[in-house]
Amino acid sequence: MSGPEPTVTSALVALRGNLEDTLASLRIPAVTRAGSPAQIDRANIRHAVEAFLMGELSAEQLERWAEAVHSAQDVTLDPADEPFLTQALFELSTPELFGSMEEIAVEILGRDGGAGGR
Repeated sequence: MSGPEPTVTSALVALRGNLEDTLASLRIPAVTRAGSPAQIDRANIRHAVEAFLMGELSAEQLERWAEAVHSAQDVTLDPADEPFLTQALFELSTPELFGSMEEIAVEILGRDGGAGGR
């Protein structure tokens, strides 16, 4: 027996399912979407960046993911890592300010240092 159906926001944060479908679902205002807020942590950032570096996401998809996570009203940041998460999402969502997505991804993973695999 499986658990409750994941929310759109939790699917976005964890990169579960089809990214394009999830992004389309986010166009529904947060107040009308079912479920609790989702929290993003270092592991979610690491997963998204590694998916990009392995060719599972394009630079455009990673940018759109970061924009959606960063701007979603029902996504909270893990308080223990808020400065890191805020900066990583800012860089990923605005690569034109920070260089190529490859450079940004490698830099973020370097700063993360695999911190605890949380």
